[in-house]
Amino acid sequence: MSTLENKSELQPAEKRALLAEVLRKKATGVRRVPLSFAQQRLWFLDQLEPESASYNISRAVRLRGPLDFQALQQALNSIVERHESLRTNFTSIDDEPVQTIAAKRAVEIQLVDLGCLGQTTERAKPAA
Repeated sequence: MSTLENKSELQPAEKRALLAEVLRKKATGVRRVPLSFAQQRLWFLDQLEPESASYNISRAVRLRGPLDFQALQQALNSIVERHESLRTNFTSIDDEPVQTIAAKRAVEIQLVDLGCLGQTTERAKPAA
């Protein structure tokens, strides 16, 4: 196969094979990438106040009716596969922060059936 330097001379089949090889390498293993300016700012703030949840956004969702657990797990796995930010950690190498992007992997959801607890008659009131 031709080298990358003369890729303009590649035949279409060779270009497809080269692209497939690049994508395969990208999809396997852990990659390290420099932080963006916004990520550097958040990393710096985390260094000042470790374990702070100030920039975490959490949400709870109530699902009613029958749950297709397999469909939910498949949907979440598709989202995690598509979005590298959901597989990214920040680490320090030689005192410099970098993004460590994990390879694609399956997300395991733990299903906890709380149906045996029954329903409460009073709903929780929002805090004032």
